[in-house]
Amino acid sequence: MSEKQPGLMDEQLHGLSDIAPFYDYEGLTLPDNLRVDALFANHDDFSAQTPDEIKAENDRLRNYDVIIIEAPGWTESLYKTVQKITKGDYRVREKLLNQHRLRDNHQTAWNTAWPMALYDTRAHPILIDPPKGHPAIQRPYSGIITVDPEASFAEAIEANRTSELEYAERNMQRENFMLGSFADQTNELLQANPKLRAKDGISVAIWGMGSAHAGIYRGMEEVAELNHATIDGSASFYKPSHGNVYFDYHSQIIGRQIRGLEVDDLLVAKHLVLNLTFDKDLTITHENITQRAEGMIRQLDQMELEGLADLYADLQLQLS
Repeated sequence: MSEKQPGLMDEQLHGLSDIAPFYDYEGLTLPDNLRVDALFANHDDFSAQTPDEIKAENDRLRNYDVIIIEAPGWTESLYKTVQKITKGDYRVREKLLNQHRLRDNHQTAWNTAWPMALYDTRAHPILIDPPKGHPAIQRPYSGIITVDPEASFAEAIEANRTSELEYAERNMQRENFMLGSFADQTNELLQANPKLRAKDGISVAIWGMGSAHAGIYRGMEEVAELNHATIDGSASFYKPSHGNVYFDYHSQIIGRQIRGLEVDDLLVAKHLVLNLTFDKDLTITHENITQRAEGMIRQLDQMELEGLADLYADLQLQLS
């Protein structure tokens, strides 16, 4: 598997009108008889699955020919590691797990979840994300918001809205790449595997991709329609055992921007105040602190949110 770039994905996107909705399907073809089942998830919830839940996912994934996981900035080394794990290389799996078990953060939880879920599934893994160095992932979303202390609350909301729109544009660049990469790599995989090519249908699992990328599934369906084909299967959102499907304010905002829907000031204000007043580095657990904070903020109106932001600004000035 080479880290090539499908070319048509390198366009720069400018402005909301260009990205809502926007996928570049030109020249894309998909194999016939694809079944794609996509499970999208809030990363925090998905990474906090219990061992029994991961075992259930591993059992389910053994029924698929191809597995796709989210891996922005992947390298050839990572791809080979994923291959070895899906083939049942216990030593590689344990080495990877041991590298992350001593750390305690969101990324560690994901890096200990996917090797267990994919282990010995015997599926063909493909990574459709942009590889390391691609412009669509050069500036990852940090979740950190900085506001000019001299700015009014209205100006801070507008700055936050602009920042989220820039992220939405990069997200669409990334998803354009992913659609092209999915088409290229499934065709290449079938060319290289006569036994797989001889099957009546190919089953593909998109596993644990972030909820913000749910539009990818619809994009695949539209590519198939343009080729007078169909993609059987389903798209669903992971529902954690401890609660409901969860979309944070960031996901809500960029999801609406990508679809060309209005993003009202109150939603942006809630996102702004949440990020200004709560520590983003707090450990994520089943009692998800971010979700609980959002639960409190959800009850506030815009005037109350402005008061909370002003209080935060005053405290910051006193501490500086």
